[in-house]
Amino acid sequence: MLKADWTKWHMFEVEKRPNLFVLRVDDKELFRTTQHVPDNPMWLGCMTAQGGLRAGQTRTPGTLDIASVEVLTP
Repeated sequence: MLKADWTKWHMFEVEKRPNLFVLRVDDKELFRTTQHVPDNPMWLGCMTAQGGLRAGQTRTPGTLDIASVEVLTP
């Protein structure tokens, strides 16, 4: 689980190259692999959820604002 102050802006970055896949959040590398990286095109999907509620707690509305998406090709 990624812990952060989700009331602030964050930069998510996915780097995918032949035989390389890297995930970064706010310039901090969280995951890197060179194994089993598919060579087919990727698609972008965003899923949001609120979790960690205990009995008797209620959910508050949440939003996801995407300021930009940039696709870079070598």
